Amino acid sequence: MDEKEIKKVENIFNYAFENLCENDKELLQDRTLHEECINHRLAYYIEKYLEFYDEKYNVDMEFNRNGKEEKVLPGNSKNKSGRIRPDIIVHTRMKELENKYKNYIVIEAKRDKDSEKDKDIVTRFIESKKYQYKVGVTINYNKFNPIKATLYYRNSDNEIEKRDLEYSDM
Repeated sequence: MDEKEIKKVENIFNYAFENLCENDKELLQDRTLHEECINHRLAYYIEKYLEFYDEKYNVDMEFNRNGKEEKVLPGNSKNKSGRIRPDIIVHTRMKELENKYKNYIVIEAKRDKDSEKDKDIVTRFIESKKYQYKVGVTINYNKFNPIKATLYYRNSDNEIEKRDLEYSDM
């Protein structure tokens, strides 16, 4: 990925985090909520950004399909069977491109701590010849502040690189 594309992804998340903190602060402060409640709002803001600024991507939660097949990442650290449901994905559904799909961003998020398993999942989705996501993102909503995210992507040497983001304007 080139620097322009990375900046575009950073802008998506800055917009989504800003709106999440501005409009849904109580979700971030309530530590008894399941992460899906926060993820739903994050997905909503990602979708809003893409509708206004970008291409025809779909934003889906807990999406367990690759066309008609189940999503499977053999040997992943979350599920021994290999079956996987990413928290949020940004992709095109098959009907959008005449039975072809394009995977853009895969997201794994946690309420309160970083997860090596999440890093493993998103980097495997990028490395997978079957899925070929351009970007993987791990998110830590933290207790209150700041939201931390790490972007994973292939650099010009085809190696996985990472970039950290923080959003602390709560």
